[in-house]
Amino acid sequence: MFRVVSGFSFECQERFSKSIWEEFHRCFDCLPLAAIVQKKIFCINVWSPLVHNLDTIRSLDRPCDISGQGGLLGSLTAFFEEGISYCEFVGRGNLVYGPGGVTEFLDRHELQMMCCSDMVVREGFLVSAHH
Repeated sequence: MFRVVSGFSFECQERFSKSIWEEFHRCFDCLPLAAIVQKKIFCINVWSPLVHNLDTIRSLDRPCDISGQGGLLGSLTAFFEEGISYCEFVGRGNLVYGPGGVTEFLDRHELQMMCCSDMVVREGFLVSAHH
């Protein structure tokens, strides 16, 4: 989903062809969903407090189309919002999470920082939840 919303799909198809976009899509389906850097930093495209532990992510077979994993696509498309304490559904069922959700997840897994693609900003990245 992020691949389409971010404009990457449009750019591939506009500059090259739909077949190039489809090849990228197949490659993305093979990549890991998350990584832990130096046992301290949890990196993931988008995260949600509905994913309670790392085993949930580890248990997914790759390659796979993330949209084909039942409710997991919805679980992995939450967005950070500073004004939310833990997590809540807003608007048309969009899940947003706040510092409490991040802190609890990091503490549970003895991690120091979370880096999500939705925290990327023009100047580098957004540091949230005091991590």
